[in-house]
Amino acid sequence: MSITKKIESINLKNNYFNILYSLIMPSFVLGQAAFKFILLLIIFSAIILFKVRIFQFKKNILNILFLITLVYFIFNSLIISNIYYDYNNRYLTFIFIFLFYLSTDQLFEKKLINFQLIFKFNIFIFLLIYIDTIYQIIFKKDLFGFEYYQAYDRYAGPFGDEFILGAFMSFFMVPSFLIYLKENHSDKFKRIFIIFFLFLSIYIALKIGERIAFLTIMFQLLMCLIIFKFKNKKYYVFSTLVISLIIISIIASDKGITKKYEHFYNTLFNYEVFIKNNKKENVEINKIGFLNSQTGAHFLTAFKIWEKNAIFGVGIKNFRYESKKEIYSTIKSHQIEFRVSTHPHNFQLELLSETGIVGFILFNLFIIYLFYKILKNFKIYEKNNYLLFIFFILILSKYIPFKTDSSLYSSSMGLLFWIFLIFLLTNINRSSELK
Repeated sequence: MSITKKIESINLKNNYFNILYSLIMPSFVLGQAAFKFILLLIIFSAIILFKVRIFQFKKNILNILFLITLVYFIFNSLIISNIYYDYNNRYLTFIFIFLFYLSTDQLFEKKLINFQLIFKFNIFIFLLIYIDTIYQIIFKKDLFGFEYYQAYDRYAGPFGDEFILGAFMSFFMVPSFLIYLKENHSDKFKRIFIIFFLFLSIYIALKIGERIAFLTIMFQLLMCLIIFKFKNKKYYVFSTLVISLIIISIIASDKGITKKYEHFYNTLFNYEVFIKNNKKENVEINKIGFLNSQTGAHFLTAFKIWEKNAIFGVGIKNFRYESKKEIYSTIKSHQIEFRVSTHPHNFQLELLSETGIVGFILFNLFIIYLFYKILKNFKIYEKNNYLLFIFFILILSKYIPFKTDSSLYSSSMGLLFWIFLIFLLTNINRSSELK
């Protein structure tokens, strides 16, 4: 029996894979073990279904660039990391990413996954997360007993002591919001619910203290207003403006939020305030204020590491070891003693320091060509693939070169980037077939 007939004869498989993909979001909240278990289950289930056919994929320039980038990262993990430090098993992550891509591409082609259905109910999971977070904001302890971080006035809701709620929202909130909006924009009651959800999302993103995540979400929403043509657009533009005014009022009246964003502004544009209040001996101050911060010290260290290891870097996941070396204690930064970290907190500097100019060029060539292909075929994709632009906005917001971020390949947040990149790739593959 052919694979097509198998799929047609067992309709349960449609629901099976949709359920698995729908569990990606809630499993992430539960923790890394549950999250990675669901991803592995998707891959193994797809391999069992497709067998060797899972390795069939479109041999176009975009997919080949993606494959070459992953192959280089595998090489870097196996060879370069071993040259500088001990054996590194991060190559398994990139094999895993490629298998997840093959699985998703095949499942989407055979119409065994439906992204609208997968993201449709995420908005209600968000409401549960928001209820828990609001409870924590009010009572300083969430429904699971997790206390907020008093020293920095930060909230994480169900994520406990991991301050990643904002970053999590910056991946899932806008896709969930847009898909729900597209399916319910004609219902007056649901339009009101959508505006309420949007207001609640923006308030929580602002209140929890993850400033880059908040700005990322606002950029995503702005791009939505620019790119999408949908009914009642004036209504949503007006609503967004009203929400923005309310948010500004909240900032003005909430001392905790005001303090965080004053600190953020001073870090970027007026770091001299911190230097005056915390004078240090034998420390060279950088002329660029931001580079005197802890994150700035990470940036400078990563750049110095790349200067000394320009071609291949020091190997994936080795910034944490290399940054400890005394040779990097000469960087000009007020916070030089905090230069050591697990990663540089910037995708581009992480690529340069750990994979060298080779990894930097390969990754950026792939991403830039991806964006070029989307913009070149904008009108064609616009007609037949709403989802493609949702994932495009998300990846574009994450790619912005100069902002701080999680590790690209050694954190769960980094894995989310690859997952949504794969969602975008599979949608491009299918849209190209409809041209």
